[in-house]
Amino acid sequence: MSDPEMLPLGSPVLQRKEGYREILQAWLKFDMAARLVWHGGDDVYGAGQRDIAALYEYWVFFRLLDIVAGIFELQKPAVEELIEKTGDGFGLKLKSGRHLAVKGSFESGGRKLLVEFGYNRTFSADKRRTKEGSWTKNMRPDYTLSLWPAEFEPEAAEAQELMVHVHFDAKYRVDRLTELFGSDDADAEERQEQRGTWKRADMLKMHAYRDAIRRTHGAYILYPGNDAPAKFAGFREILPGLGAFVMKPGNGDADLCKFLTDVVEHVCDRATSRERETYHVYRVHEEPAEYQVSQLIPEYETKSKRRHAPPVETSVLVGWCKDEKHLKWIRQSKLYNFRMDTAPGSLRLKPEIAGAKYLLLHGAGSNALPGLYRITSEGPRVISKDALVKKGYPHEPNHDHYLISDVELAAEFEGFEWDFTKLASRQKGRESAWPYHVSLAELMTVKRKL
Repeated sequence: MSDPEMLPLGSPVLQRKEGYREILQAWLKFDMAARLVWHGGDDVYGAGQRDIAALYEYWVFFRLLDIVAGIFELQKPAVEELIEKTGDGFGLKLKSGRHLAVKGSFESGGRKLLVEFGYNRTFSADKRRTKEGSWTKNMRPDYTLSLWPAEFEPEAAEAQELMVHVHFDAKYRVDRLTELFGSDDADAEERQEQRGTWKRADMLKMHAYRDAIRRTHGAYILYPGNDAPAKFAGFREILPGLGAFVMKPGNGDADLCKFLTDVVEHVCDRATSRERETYHVYRVHEEPAEYQVSQLIPEYETKSKRRHAPPVETSVLVGWCKDEKHLKWIRQSKLYNFRMDTAPGSLRLKPEIAGAKYLLLHGAGSNALPGLYRITSEGPRVISKDALVKKGYPHEPNHDHYLISDVELAAEFEGFEWDFTKLASRQKGRESAWPYHVSLAELMTVKRKL
């Protein structure tokens, strides 16, 4: 029997006859595989050797892609996106060091998110806080899952601290969690490190991702071991966090699927501590610091012993003191009153006014009284002029109603004197008697040196 000179693909025997059909199908698969050129394989296969760690990294990509596509409305890349025709066959685009991104969305009752799952995404070093990237050196996790509100472009989400990055690294050579986190025996850890077999540096790399890459809220290792998942929460919520998950062929991915589902539910929750924290980070860094407070001020609130709020976030109400009789009444009644109407000079209840922590009294001659009064009531309350008179107010009230706040001398600011004429936001002329507010940071800039 001579060798065939052609393959009769149109033959009904090959297409229909049982046995022949299976042989044809196997041959077609072999022929397609022979045509496929994987340019990423140059560093995986060489001189008859296989880089199992690199193969594991590629396998994890496809497995993670399946998981992510099952959770989010994410379209897997079409065959045309991963395989392209080349001069010597077909080329597979997946290659170590080359960024590949897949985008999608997720919608819950509380939030619609946009999602990007990326392979080998590089976060370049960039000193600008509002931009994506690393604030130290270039970083390139194996896989990155990015989530942000659909109403924002990615650039705006980064700038306003709304972006959430979660990174994963594939570590084939890790077999046990103790190789990542170490044991409770410090001497054993030292012996491992001296032998050069200690892989705890992999977990330290996750710390590097978490710290260096802006808006990173989680970093996790994927490895083919047998341990239960290890998840370390930075605080009491699932994010920020670090950890490790087992991922290997033939092993279920229920733990990782559950984790990713919890992550997206957490990001959709608008009332989390992480959401509040990122909002304040955005607001704090939105504008550069306006004042420098190097003077000695209290570290804690006298009564509660709780840490004192930052001076720039502590509002001080500036109020007019008519005379000595008025000052004596304030000290004895532990009350301070404001006009309440629509006329000029009436108190406008802005958040900084209603939430003021201290009261600074000033009078004629652009002078401020020493020290501060602590506002002890939770916002001002309404009082009639008759009720004000009954409380011993020393002057005839000119208005039907007033606002009053409970006050007491703040012992922590006893002896502080103010160069009131140098206060930048001080109101002048007729408006000098109208109530307004300043930050404690600004007020400290006019503290007289003793």
